[in-house]
Amino acid sequence: MPAFDFSFVDPLDRVGIQGELGTRYNRRLMLRCAALLAVFSTLLLGQRGVEPPDGVVRIMGTVAFEKVAVTEKGLEPEHRTELPAAEVPVELVRTSDGAVLGRVTTNDDGSFALQVPPAPRTMAYLRVLADTRWARVLDVEHEAVYAIYSPDEFILRPGPPRVVNLVATDENRGSGPFHILWAIQQVHASLPRSRTAAIPRITVRWDDAYRGNAQYRPATREIWLKGDRLTDSDEYDEALIFHEYAHVLTDALSPRCTVTGPHRLEDELDSRHAWAEGFATFLSASIRHNATYIDSGGRLNPVALKFSIEPNRRAHIAPGPWSEYTVAALLWDAASEGPGDIPDDHLGLGLPRLWKTLTGTFRAAEMPDLIGFLNALMPAQSTLPWPALLNHHGIRYDPHLDPRVANPKLLPLPAGTRLADRVDSTGPLDAPHRNAHHASAFYTFTTTAPRLQTITVTRDAPTEGADPLQVHLLTKRLAPIMTMSVPPRETTVRMRRVLNPGTYVVEVRSWTGACDAGTLTGCGQAAFTINRTDTSPTLEPRVKR
Repeated sequence: MPAFDFSFVDPLDRVGIQGELGTRYNRRLMLRCAALLAVFSTLLLGQRGVEPPDGVVRIMGTVAFEKVAVTEKGLEPEHRTELPAAEVPVELVRTSDGAVLGRVTTNDDGSFALQVPPAPRTMAYLRVLADTRWARVLDVEHEAVYAIYSPDEFILRPGPPRVVNLVATDENRGSGPFHILWAIQQVHASLPRSRTAAIPRITVRWDDAYRGNAQYRPATREIWLKGDRLTDSDEYDEALIFHEYAHVLTDALSPRCTVTGPHRLEDELDSRHAWAEGFATFLSASIRHNATYIDSGGRLNPVALKFSIEPNRRAHIAPGPWSEYTVAALLWDAASEGPGDIPDDHLGLGLPRLWKTLTGTFRAAEMPDLIGFLNALMPAQSTLPWPALLNHHGIRYDPHLDPRVANPKLLPLPAGTRLADRVDSTGPLDAPHRNAHHASAFYTFTTTAPRLQTITVTRDAPTEGADPLQVHLLTKRLAPIMTMSVPPRETTVRMRRVLNPGTYVVEVRSWTGACDAGTLTGCGQAAFTINRTDTSPTLEPRVKR
């Protein structure tokens, strides 16, 4: 019986079966080797010289895909290696109506063995779906799962096992979906297996003509990847795929980042957004054991983005918790062993230690950003040279503080003190807006008994138009309690609430939900003062912490 080599369909040639995307290509028989078949039959039955019993149809083989190298020169399609496609479903499909007659999942080495009852008058073929327990890969425009198919149909007659080996190749872009799934499997293989039940199964949207942004969309639990070889394709960019999938993990297992938007390495972001992006870059580097991030481009521009997080600082980047580069580089130094770019730069904590903090004590952080993470991590690692490391990355450390690292994003708001500040989410149109470092201001205070808290925010002067200025009273974990807005042509808003003992946060925003890059709608700027008074409680309702 023959062994087959098979290449996946070009996704632009859409011939689907039951919603699956693909086309079966007929190829000439490449090999007919009775001796090889005899060996396979013997291994399958476990008894030398024993024929398969009547009444059983056995199909066995392997599924593999081609992996294309990504180097500092970009994508190199001429450098390809074959890897097994593990944990993907192999289906036996009846030709006449597309009914699935049998289904198995490939082993770690890509092998499979399928057994079904005989049907001498039935023609069937094999279909392998780009689908695993963690993700599936769909076309951008259609609800169609990528698949590969056996090159020939066959009759379901009993006899020696039929051997079918399938290979998804890059020549017709068929291997990309299976490489994406392989990359996601590598992430899980590199991390502790605790709390995996909380990780959602996601959809990856990819197409060889898609030119939009590579991104994770938490609302739909989808990762979108580019596929156009002329401008930029992402299906082999492990650094990028690991980065985007890291957002899936952190959203599921740690405090979720609620501030998102466009970002560049040199931007000063809201510290929560900087944390989310920087940690994703660090996790990608840690899994790859390589500090260099490479995002290949296309034929017009072979390398879309390349940088290393080994240097503590980078030109044109202001170090601090507002920098995604600072977050990634500092975490890389904390986890890495061996020499860094300067002496005593690597602490050698390892990824498991940082991952344990991320999914443990960090979940109770007052602010889910770099400073909140460090204050959750350092108490259990107090003997390490944290002051020198943090100083290298522009983070202030004070052994007399509790916590040791003060968060510049959370300013104390003592009762009876008036503070002056400024917020601005306008900025240039190609830069972050509501996710900018200065788009919001945060203040924190603590009350030890039920007290009436009055928060007064006064804009320096009414602004032209409808520049927004919103005041949010939040719990320590940033859950909303109440919200008020300063009217566009007025100056003051006063928020009064009886609060139970605990720590609270006030956020002053210069934006509304409409504020986004490319538009100034809902974005604004204002100088203001804020003060808090603490008085005896009244009959107003109390709010639990």
